[in-house]
Amino acid sequence: MGLVVAQKDLKLESVTHAYDGKEVLNNVSLDVGVGEIICLLGPSGCGKSTLLAIASGIQNLQKGRVCVGNRVLADERTSLPPEDRKIGLVFQDYALFPHLNVFENVAFGIRSHSAEQKNAKAFGALEQVRLSEMAKFYPHMLSGGEQQRVALARALAPEPDVMLLDEPFASLDGRLRDNVREETLAILREAGTPTVVVTHDPREAMLMADRIAVMRLGRLVQIDTPKVIYNHPVSSFVARLMSEINMLKGFIKDKSALTGIGAVSATGMYDGQKVEVLIRPQAICLREPENSEPIAVIRGCRVVGSYNRVEIEVANVESLLVVHTAVEETVTIGEQVGIVLDLSQVFVFAEEVLD
Repeated sequence: MGLVVAQKDLKLESVTHAYDGKEVLNNVSLDVGVGEIICLLGPSGCGKSTLLAIASGIQNLQKGRVCVGNRVLADERTSLPPEDRKIGLVFQDYALFPHLNVFENVAFGIRSHSAEQKNAKAFGALEQVRLSEMAKFYPHMLSGGEQQRVALARALAPEPDVMLLDEPFASLDGRLRDNVREETLAILREAGTPTVVVTHDPREAMLMADRIAVMRLGRLVQIDTPKVIYNHPVSSFVARLMSEINMLKGFIKDKSALTGIGAVSATGMYDGQKVEVLIRPQAICLREPENSEPIAVIRGCRVVGSYNRVEIEVANVESLLVVHTAVEETVTIGEQVGIVLDLSQVFVFAEEVLD
Protein backbone atom coordinates (compact mmCIF):
# COMPACT_ATOMS: atom_id res chain seq x y z
CA MET A 1 0.00 0.00 0.00
CA GLY A 2 1.57 3.28 -1.10
CA LEU A 3 1.33 6.57 0.68
CA VAL A 4 -0.99 9.22 -0.74
CA VAL A 5 0.82 12.13 -2.38
CA ALA A 6 -0.15 15.45 -0.83
CA GLN A 7 -1.21 18.25 -3.19
CA LYS A 8 -1.11 21.22 -0.86
CA ASP A 9 1.60 23.69 0.01
CA LEU A 10 2.52 25.18 3.39
CA LYS A 11 2.56 28.94 3.83
CA LEU A 12 3.93 30.78 6.85
CA GLU A 13 3.15 34.46 6.50
CA SER A 14 4.82 37.25 8.53
CA VAL A 15 5.17 35.10 11.65
CA THR A 16 6.41 37.04 14.68
CA HIS A 17 6.77 35.55 18.16
CA ALA A 18 8.20 36.47 21.56
CA TYR A 19 8.80 34.70 24.87
CA ASP A 20 8.45 36.92 27.94
CA GLY A 21 8.90 39.99 25.79
CA LYS A 22 12.02 38.67 24.02
CA GLU A 23 11.48 38.36 20.27
CA VAL A 24 12.47 34.97 18.84
CA LEU A 25 10.84 35.26 15.40
CA ASN A 26 10.67 38.47 13.38
CA ASN A 27 8.34 38.67 10.37
CA VAL A 28 9.21 35.22 8.99
CA SER A 29 7.53 34.18 5.73
CA LEU A 30 8.09 30.81 4.09
CA ASP A 31 6.30 28.93 1.28
CA VAL A 32 6.93 25.18 0.94
CA GLY A 33 5.67 23.83 -2.37
CA VAL A 34 4.07 20.46 -3.14
CA GLY A 35 6.74 17.77 -2.98
CA GLU A 36 9.38 20.27 -1.84
CA ILE A 37 11.84 19.71 1.01
CA ILE A 38 13.10 22.83 2.75
CA CYS A 39 15.75 22.77 5.47
CA LEU A 40 15.70 25.44 8.16
CA LEU A 41 19.39 25.95 8.90
CA GLY A 42 20.92 28.03 11.66
CA PRO A 43 22.62 27.95 15.07
CA SER A 44 20.85 27.01 18.28
CA GLY A 45 18.44 29.67 19.48
CA CYS A 46 17.80 31.24 16.06
CA GLY A 47 14.07 30.34 16.08
CA LYS A 48 13.99 27.19 13.90
CA SER A 49 12.17 24.91 16.34
CA THR A 50 9.80 27.68 17.44
CA LEU A 51 8.74 28.14 13.82
CA LEU A 52 7.99 24.41 13.53
CA ALA A 53 6.08 24.43 16.81
CA ILE A 54 3.89 27.30 15.56
CA ALA A 55 3.24 25.57 12.22
CA SER A 56 2.23 22.34 13.97
CA GLY A 57 0.04 24.07 16.56
CA ILE A 58 2.11 22.99 19.56
CA GLN A 59 2.90 26.67 20.12
CA ASN A 60 0.14 29.27 19.76
CA LEU A 61 0.61 31.83 17.00
CA GLN A 62 0.99 35.40 18.22
CA LYS A 63 1.22 37.29 14.95
CA GLY A 64 1.02 36.26 11.29
CA ARG A 65 -0.74 33.39 9.54
CA VAL A 66 -0.26 29.66 8.87
CA CYS A 67 -2.00 28.09 5.86
CA VAL A 68 -2.00 24.69 4.15
CA GLY A 69 -3.39 25.03 0.65
CA ASN A 70 -6.38 27.35 0.94
CA ARG A 71 -7.09 26.36 4.55
CA VAL A 72 -6.09 28.78 7.32
CA LEU A 73 -4.70 26.82 10.28
CA ALA A 74 -3.90 29.82 12.44
CA ASP A 75 -4.04 33.58 12.37
CA GLU A 76 -4.39 36.26 15.03
CA ARG A 77 -8.06 35.36 15.61
CA THR A 78 -8.26 31.56 15.30
CA SER A 79 -6.07 28.51 15.79
CA LEU A 80 -6.83 24.87 14.94
CA PRO A 81 -5.55 22.33 17.49
CA PRO A 82 -2.61 20.16 16.36
CA GLU A 83 -4.78 17.09 15.82
CA ASP A 84 -6.93 18.94 13.28
CA ARG A 85 -4.09 20.34 11.15
CA LYS A 86 -3.11 17.20 9.19
CA ILE A 87 0.55 17.86 9.89
CA GLY A 88 3.01 15.05 10.60
CA LEU A 89 5.70 15.83 13.17
CA VAL A 90 8.90 13.92 13.94
CA PHE A 91 10.85 15.01 17.02
CA GLN A 92 14.55 14.67 17.76
CA ASP A 93 13.87 12.07 20.46
CA TYR A 94 11.16 10.34 18.34
CA ALA A 95 8.70 10.38 21.30
CA LEU A 96 7.65 6.74 20.86
CA PHE A 97 5.33 5.24 23.46
CA PRO A 98 7.40 2.64 25.34
CA HIS A 99 4.33 0.60 26.40
CA LEU A 100 3.06 0.23 22.80
CA ASN A 101 4.61 -2.03 20.17
CA VAL A 102 5.74 -0.75 16.78
CA PHE A 103 2.38 -1.35 15.09
CA GLU A 104 0.46 0.30 17.93
CA ASN A 105 2.79 3.31 17.85
CA VAL A 106 2.24 3.78 14.12
CA ALA A 107 -1.52 3.26 14.35
CA PHE A 108 -1.90 5.67 17.29
CA GLY A 109 -2.38 8.84 15.25
CA ILE A 110 -4.71 7.43 12.57
CA ARG A 111 -8.19 8.87 13.06
CA SER A 112 -11.65 8.56 11.51
CA HIS A 113 -11.18 5.11 9.97
CA SER A 114 -12.59 1.66 10.61
CA ALA A 115 -10.36 -0.85 12.37
CA GLU A 116 -9.68 -2.55 9.05
CA GLN A 117 -8.69 0.74 7.37
CA LYS A 118 -6.59 1.74 10.36
CA ASN A 119 -4.70 -1.56 10.29
CA ALA A 120 -4.12 -1.26 6.53
CA LYS A 121 -2.75 2.26 6.84
CA ALA A 122 -0.45 1.33 9.73
CA PHE A 123 0.94 -1.73 7.94
CA GLY A 124 1.29 0.28 4.74
CA ALA A 125 3.38 2.87 6.54
CA LEU A 126 5.53 0.15 8.13
CA GLU A 127 6.09 -1.44 4.74
CA GLN A 128 7.09 1.96 3.40
CA VAL A 129 9.89 2.20 5.98
CA ARG A 130 10.69 -1.54 5.68
CA LEU A 131 9.76 -2.42 9.27
CA SER A 132 6.65 -4.58 8.80
CA GLU A 133 8.50 -7.62 10.21
CA MET A 134 9.07 -5.71 13.47
CA ALA A 135 5.41 -4.76 14.00
CA LYS A 136 5.25 -6.60 17.35
CA PHE A 137 8.57 -5.31 18.67
CA TYR A 138 8.69 -2.65 21.40
CA PRO A 139 10.77 0.55 21.10
CA HIS A 140 13.46 -0.65 23.54
CA MET A 141 14.10 -3.62 21.24
CA LEU A 142 14.99 -1.38 18.28
CA SER A 143 18.17 0.39 17.22
CA GLY A 144 18.25 4.17 17.02
CA GLY A 145 17.81 4.06 13.24
CA GLU A 146 14.83 1.71 13.52
CA GLN A 147 13.21 3.94 16.13
CA GLN A 148 13.63 6.91 13.80
CA ARG A 149 11.92 5.00 10.99
CA VAL A 150 9.03 4.06 13.31
CA ALA A 151 8.59 7.74 14.19
CA LEU A 152 8.58 8.59 10.49
CA ALA A 153 6.03 5.86 9.75
CA ARG A 154 3.80 7.13 12.58
CA ALA A 155 3.91 10.64 11.15
CA LEU A 156 3.19 9.47 7.58
CA ALA A 157 0.47 6.91 8.39
CA PRO A 158 -2.38 9.49 8.73
CA GLU A 159 -1.41 10.80 5.25
CA PRO A 160 -0.59 14.35 6.41
CA ASP A 161 -0.69 17.39 4.14
CA VAL A 162 2.68 18.55 5.53
CA MET A 163 5.65 16.92 7.28
CA LEU A 164 7.78 18.70 9.90
CA LEU A 165 11.01 17.12 11.20
CA ASP A 166 12.89 18.73 14.10
CA GLU A 167 16.57 17.64 14.17
CA PRO A 168 15.45 14.08 13.30
CA PHE A 169 18.96 12.60 13.00
CA ALA A 170 20.72 14.43 15.83
CA SER A 171 20.85 11.38 18.12
CA LEU A 172 22.41 9.13 15.47
CA ASP A 173 26.14 8.82 14.85
CA GLY A 174 28.39 8.50 11.81
CA ARG A 175 27.46 6.06 9.07
CA LEU A 176 24.11 5.20 10.69
CA ARG A 177 23.10 8.85 10.51
CA ASP A 178 24.00 9.00 6.81
CA ASN A 179 22.12 5.79 6.03
CA VAL A 180 18.98 6.74 7.94
CA ARG A 181 18.98 10.21 6.39
CA GLU A 182 19.14 8.74 2.88
CA GLU A 183 16.34 6.28 3.68
CA THR A 184 14.20 9.06 5.13
CA LEU A 185 14.83 11.30 2.13
CA ALA A 186 13.76 8.55 -0.27
CA ILE A 187 10.55 7.96 1.70
CA LEU A 188 9.70 11.66 1.80
CA ARG A 189 10.34 11.98 -1.95
CA GLU A 190 8.06 9.04 -2.65
CA ALA A 191 5.31 10.45 -0.42
CA GLY A 192 5.54 13.84 -2.16
CA THR A 193 4.57 15.63 1.04
CA PRO A 194 5.76 19.23 1.53
CA THR A 195 8.43 18.90 4.20
CA VAL A 196 10.37 21.22 6.52
CA VAL A 197 13.47 19.81 8.24
CA VAL A 198 15.18 21.68 11.07
CA THR A 199 18.94 21.20 11.25
CA HIS A 200 22.08 23.01 12.40
CA ASP A 201 24.27 20.90 10.08
CA PRO A 202 25.01 22.60 6.71
CA ARG A 203 26.15 19.33 5.12
CA GLU A 204 22.87 17.70 6.06
CA ALA A 205 20.91 20.63 4.67
CA MET A 206 22.80 20.52 1.37
CA LEU A 207 22.25 16.75 1.05
CA MET A 208 18.51 16.90 1.75
CA ALA A 209 17.04 20.21 0.69
CA ASP A 210 15.55 21.52 -2.52
CA ARG A 211 15.97 24.92 -0.86
CA ILE A 212 17.73 26.01 2.32
CA ALA A 213 16.27 28.74 4.53
CA VAL A 214 19.06 30.22 6.64
CA MET A 215 17.93 31.72 9.95
CA ARG A 216 19.69 34.11 12.29
CA LEU A 217 18.32 35.77 15.43
CA GLY A 218 14.73 35.01 14.47
CA ARG A 219 14.98 36.22 10.87
CA LEU A 220 15.28 34.49 7.53
CA VAL A 221 18.46 35.91 6.01
CA GLN A 222 18.69 33.86 2.78
CA ILE A 223 16.47 31.32 1.01
CA ASP A 224 17.69 29.52 -2.09
CA THR A 225 19.00 26.25 -3.51
CA PRO A 226 21.97 24.63 -1.76
CA LYS A 227 24.18 25.50 -4.75
CA VAL A 228 23.30 29.20 -4.62
CA ILE A 229 23.54 29.40 -0.83
CA TYR A 230 27.00 27.83 -0.89
CA ASN A 231 28.41 29.68 -3.89
CA HIS A 232 26.72 33.04 -3.36
CA PRO A 233 26.21 33.68 0.36
CA VAL A 234 24.60 37.07 1.03
CA SER A 235 26.55 37.79 4.21
CA SER A 236 29.58 36.87 6.26
CA PHE A 237 27.28 34.97 8.61
CA VAL A 238 25.93 32.71 5.84
CA ALA A 239 29.39 32.06 4.39
CA ARG A 240 30.77 31.10 7.82
CA LEU A 241 27.76 28.88 8.51
CA MET A 242 28.11 26.90 5.28
CA SER A 243 31.78 25.90 5.56
CA GLU A 244 35.07 26.29 7.38
CA ILE A 245 36.40 29.78 6.66
CA ASN A 246 39.56 31.85 7.02
CA MET A 247 38.56 35.41 7.91
CA LEU A 248 40.88 38.34 7.33
CA LYS A 249 40.22 41.96 8.20
CA GLY A 250 40.93 44.55 5.55
CA PHE A 251 39.86 47.82 3.99
CA ILE A 252 38.87 49.03 0.55
CA LYS A 253 41.19 50.93 -1.76
CA ASP A 254 40.61 51.42 -5.50
CA LYS A 255 37.81 48.80 -5.64
CA SER A 256 39.94 46.16 -3.91
CA ALA A 257 40.06 44.76 -0.40
CA LEU A 258 43.61 45.00 0.92
CA THR A 259 44.67 42.17 3.25
CA GLY A 260 47.81 40.57 4.59
CA ILE A 261 47.88 38.13 1.64
CA GLY A 262 47.21 40.67 -1.07
CA ALA A 263 44.35 42.51 -2.77
CA VAL A 264 40.95 40.99 -3.62
CA SER A 265 38.52 42.66 -6.03
CA ALA A 266 35.54 44.22 -4.23
CA THR A 267 32.98 46.26 -6.15
CA GLY A 268 30.21 48.38 -4.69
CA MET A 269 32.23 49.53 -1.70
CA TYR A 270 33.92 52.84 -0.87
CA ASP A 271 37.57 53.64 -0.23
CA GLY A 272 38.48 53.23 3.42
CA GLN A 273 35.55 50.94 4.21
CA LYS A 274 36.42 48.18 6.70
CA VAL A 275 35.67 44.71 5.34
CA GLU A 276 35.87 41.01 6.14
CA VAL A 277 37.55 38.84 3.52
CA LEU A 278 36.39 35.22 3.84
CA ILE A 279 38.53 32.55 2.19
CA ARG A 280 37.55 28.90 2.05
CA PRO A 281 40.40 26.47 2.84
CA GLN A 282 40.15 24.90 -0.62
CA ALA A 283 40.48 28.37 -2.21
CA ILE A 284 44.14 28.60 -1.19
CA CYS A 285 46.53 26.89 -3.60
CA LEU A 286 50.06 26.18 -2.38
CA ARG A 287 52.94 25.99 -4.86
CA GLU A 288 56.60 26.84 -5.39
CA PRO A 289 57.11 30.53 -4.54
CA GLU A 290 57.20 32.92 -7.48
CA ASN A 291 57.99 36.62 -7.71
CA SER A 292 55.40 38.94 -6.11
CA GLU A 293 53.37 36.07 -4.61
CA PRO A 294 52.63 36.05 -0.87
CA ILE A 295 54.95 33.66 0.95
CA ALA A 296 53.73 31.29 3.67
CA VAL A 297 55.41 28.78 5.98
CA ILE A 298 53.74 25.43 6.62
CA ARG A 299 53.27 25.03 10.38
CA GLY A 300 51.05 21.94 10.65
CA CYS A 301 49.29 19.18 8.72
CA ARG A 302 46.70 16.53 9.57
CA VAL A 303 45.09 14.00 7.26
CA VAL A 304 41.29 14.33 7.50
CA GLY A 305 39.82 11.55 5.39
CA SER A 306 40.13 12.56 1.75
CA TYR A 307 42.20 15.74 2.26
CA ASN A 308 45.08 17.27 4.19
CA ARG A 309 44.20 20.03 6.64
CA VAL A 310 47.26 22.24 6.44
CA GLU A 311 48.03 25.24 8.65
CA ILE A 312 50.18 28.01 7.20
CA GLU A 313 51.73 31.15 8.66
CA VAL A 314 51.77 34.33 6.60
CA ALA A 315 53.57 37.56 7.53
CA ASN A 316 51.15 40.39 8.44
CA VAL A 317 48.35 37.90 9.20
CA GLU A 318 47.65 37.45 12.90
CA SER A 319 46.43 33.85 12.95
CA LEU A 320 47.34 30.70 11.06
CA LEU A 321 45.37 30.06 7.86
CA VAL A 322 43.81 26.69 7.11
CA VAL A 323 44.31 25.11 3.68
CA HIS A 324 42.78 21.91 2.27
CA THR A 325 45.00 20.00 -0.15
CA ALA A 326 44.68 16.62 -1.84
CA VAL A 327 45.73 13.81 0.47
CA GLU A 328 48.20 12.63 -2.18
CA GLU A 329 50.15 15.90 -2.02
CA THR A 330 53.37 15.92 -0.01
CA VAL A 331 53.38 18.50 2.78
CA THR A 332 56.57 19.35 4.64
CA ILE A 333 56.45 21.20 7.96
CA GLY A 334 58.61 24.33 7.85
CA GLU A 335 58.59 24.56 4.04
CA GLN A 336 58.08 27.95 2.40
CA VAL A 337 55.36 28.04 -0.25
CA GLY A 338 53.69 30.54 -2.52
CA ILE A 339 49.96 31.32 -2.30
CA VAL A 340 47.47 31.64 -5.16
CA LEU A 341 43.75 32.20 -4.50
CA ASP A 342 40.73 30.75 -6.30
CA LEU A 343 38.67 33.95 -6.21
CA SER A 344 35.39 32.07 -6.82
CA GLN A 345 35.68 30.88 -3.21
CA VAL A 346 36.69 34.21 -1.70
CA PHE A 347 34.00 36.59 -0.39
CA VAL A 348 34.19 40.21 0.69
CA PHE A 349 31.59 41.73 3.01
CA ALA A 350 31.34 44.94 4.99
CA GLU A 351 32.67 44.40 8.51
CA GLU A 352 29.86 43.37 10.84
CA VAL A 353 29.20 45.53 13.86
CA LEU A 354 27.69 43.29 16.53
CA ASP A 355 25.23 44.68 19.07
